Amino acid sequence: MMLTTATAKAKMARTPRNLERASLEHRLRIARQDAELLVKRLGINRAPVDPVAIAATERQHLRLCSGDYGNTCDGKLEYHPSKRRFVCFYNTKYDRGDGEHASRTRFSLAHELGHYFIEDHHQYLRSGGRSHASRSEFVASAPMEQQADCFAAHLLMPDSLVKPLVNQNGLSIELIAEVAGTFKTSFISAALRTAEVSHFCGAVAAIREGEIAWIRPSAPLIERRVYPGEKGPIRSKSAELAWGEYLGGAGKITERAGWARDWFRIYDTDLARRLPVTESYLPVRVMDTLIAVLSIPEDELCDDDEEVDEEDSR
Repeated sequence: MMLTTATAKAKMARTPRNLERASLEHRLRIARQDAELLVKRLGINRAPVDPVAIAATERQHLRLCSGDYGNTCDGKLEYHPSKRRFVCFYNTKYDRGDGEHASRTRFSLAHELGHYFIEDHHQYLRSGGRSHASRSEFVASAPMEQQADCFAAHLLMPDSLVKPLVNQNGLSIELIAEVAGTFKTSFISAALRTAEVSHFCGAVAAIREGEIAWIRPSAPLIERRVYPGEKGPIRSKSAELAWGEYLGGAGKITERAGWARDWFRIYDTDLARRLPVTESYLPVRVMDTLIAVLSIPEDELCDDDEEVDEEDSR
């Protein structure tokens, strides 16, 4: 009876977390769909996507207000009932003064457009909801902010444009840098989207303040029953060394061999014991982040049945 009671309590404790996770996934799915449909409706078919031009399509109801707002915020969307109009503030302090917006400025504006175009956010502000300053990118924990981040990433790097580029090769620092340059986004945004649409087995992870902040696996990795590990303390010895180099001011890319079990949950004991991973690192100091690109050899994930099928097909 004690075991049954303990098990029941554990399930009850997990249920709120599961519901919260399901709610967030639903929000993110809406954000992805809204951004992709907007890109399609506006006929956007080349990179880079211009968020200023997108905002201009709503000029009757939306006004942009850019400026160097220092450290107050990266962006803010307000609704002014007297004028029946939205005003979008976005911070240009990251711009270089060459007439083009920096990648972080572009993301900040795209994030605020998420608040404008996502129906729940739009109606919340119109009905008197309190507007608040936003910070980008992918640092906020509030579901509404995560949803706007997701919208921004898909607006700037829509599936129709990013997938053909990403799936020419497996995950790598060089590929992510190419995506970032093509779409004029930050390395972090490009890393997340690259992992999201990649047809290859791999993942990207972020290390902040000496801990794993997040891990984003590719879909094929999940299909092979290799799941992202827990956030928190670093488990990889190679990652510990890389973080030490980061703190020491290293700016070059480092690459080391490691074990997948230090990054992922793998329930196949034999696979967990032997599955290697190549860990490549790049400092993103403007975000106080060390990005890890994790590449896994696909042949190591093939089971015996798959190998036999391949041989038979020959």
